[in-house]
Amino acid sequence: MWKFTAKYENWNGEQREKVLRFNLTPSEIRKLQFSKEGGIDKYYQKIIDENDTAAIYNTFEELVRVSYGVISDDGEEFIKSEEAYNKFKNSLAYEAFMDYIITSENGATNFITGILPQNYVNKIKSPEGKKIAAEHGIDISPLTNG
Repeated sequence: MWKFTAKYENWNGEQREKVLRFNLTPSEIRKLQFSKEGGIDKYYQKIIDENDTAAIYNTFEELVRVSYGVISDDGEEFIKSEEAYNKFKNSLAYEAFMDYIITSENGATNFITGILPQNYVNKIKSPEGKKIAAEHGIDISPLTNG
């Protein structure tokens, strides 16, 4: 799970901070993988290579939508629902968050590596993961810091 503290001014002109939480499970990653022909890794690389800014932005919106959730009051569940997401998307916290991942130098990388399960990140960063990526022409350097 990745936490981000959004700092923003609300509609009443008050300074606010809100802790946002994002997470992808292995089953959600599989669903994303199968949602794009050839898999999401190739799709993401294609839109980056083509500098398709609209597709890149839409991809981030999709990742935010499927990974955003709220922790239940008892701390036992991470609730992802259309209602929770729509409430978030209509907030100024959403604007502050999207500004961070789109405009800050490491925002997108921090978000992506933060929402992935740690074992996925470890596999990507492993020599085997780097080799597989290279064999498929996928640039993972932003995820591996080189």
